[in-house]
This record gives sequence, structure tokens and C-alpha cells, in this order.
Amino acid sequence: SCSSNGELIVTLIVSIKSAFGLVVAADGMAYYGHGDADVPHAAKKVRTVRSTNWLFSFSGQGTAETVFQSIQAEIECGRLTFDADIRIAVSDYFGTFDYQMGGNFSTSLLLAGFDGEGNARVYAHDTKNRTTDLLGDVFALGAQHSTAIWIVNTFLQETGSLDDVAFLAYFAIAQVADQDIKVGNPGRYFIDVCTLANGNAPKFAEVPELQKYAERSQEFRARVQRAFQAEATGSPIPLRS
Repeated sequence: SCSSNGELIVTLIVSIKSAFGLVVAADGMAYYGHGDADVPHAAKKVRTVRSTNWLFSFSGQGTAETVFQSIQAEIECGRLTFDADIRIAVSDYFGTFDYQMGGNFSTSLLLAGFDGEGNARVYAHDTKNRTTDLLGDVFALGAQHSTAIWIVNTFLQETGSLDDVAFLAYFAIAQVADQDIKVGNPGRYFIDVCTLANGNAPKFAEVPELQKYAERSQEFRARVQRAFQAEATGSPIPLRS
């Protein structure tokens, strides 16, 4: 339940397009603003758009959550329909968002899915400037996004499956969370990780998978640190030991 009463979704969202499919992941913490104090709480930030296989996420004012739920309800009751091809639908979807948001809030939206030819597409939209960008293979939005992009780009070539790519998105967010209190620490707030292969329904990582990612993350981080200490950065560091 979100409203425009000062809720801020300061977040870190990571999207990765790979040969194996799409991954969108985000940390699991948001804030309610009460005067000078920001009160953190758990928040689910990666969603599926009803009647589609598209993934949605956002960073900014919690008003976007209210608008997202309103659009979901309108799709469900048939008042809103979007073209099945995300290339065609993206301008209508974000346009509906802009209309309902009213242009008062600067919020970044992300929409990901496959087009009619089976190509992965990820779009980012700014609700204040009303601009939409088609994104590249690796993108991050929000707190410490450049660090997250660097981590993913450094190890993406070592991935051998969609699960590896999902783990890498988790790992990038977990590392940033260690450094930045604005990003939800996975020990307290679950990281949302969703994979999408062309023609399949989105698949969210369940708690057992997230626990495996957490264990693998610690082991992988230790290997990365050892490699840097040994100045062995010229050779690849495999994602699996």
C-alpha cells in the first residue's frame, strides 16, 4: 500500500540482456519520509504487467506504485489494452503513466520484455521530462548505479546460463548494499530477481534460490578479493569455483 505521502523508493535496479535471456533485479527497501527521519520498510520493486510477459520497475516517488496498480486494475477489467509487441506498446504504456502521474514527480520507470521477433528490449522512461530510451545490454538505475554496471560488465562474459546472469545481478546489488545504506541489505530485505526467456512467463527467484545466491555471493566475493590481492586480474575469474 503506497501513497503520495512522501514515500520514496530510493532503489537500485539492474537489468541485463544476455544470450540466455533477460534479468531484472532490484533491492527490497523503500522509505517513508516523516519530517527529518526516513523510515525504511520492505518493498517489492520488480513486477509483471498484467496480461503480458513484461517486467516493470521504478525508482523515485512512491506515487508510481499507486499508478502502476491503477493501470493493472484497468488492464484486468478490460478498460486498457496494449499491443502484444513491446516495441509498439511501450509509448502507450508510458504515456498512460505520464497522464496519471500528472508530470509533478521525477520518477524513472523501467519496462523489459521481448518484441515480436524474439529480441530482448529494455526501456527507461523519465516521467518529468517524458523521455524514453532503449537501453543497452547492461543498465542500472538509482543508487551507486555506475558501480553495479561495472561489476556486471566485469563478469558477464563468465556467465554460462540464465541462472548465472541472475546471480550476477544479485551479486552486484549485494555488493552495493554493503557500501550504501540507501540500498536494502539482502540480510534484511530480499533482493528481487526475475528472469525472462523468450516465450516463457517471468520467473522470480524464490527464497531457497536467494539463499543459494547469498552463499555463492560470499564465496565469489572472497575469490575476487584473492585475485585482486594477487594482482591476477589479467586472467578471468570464473563465476563458479
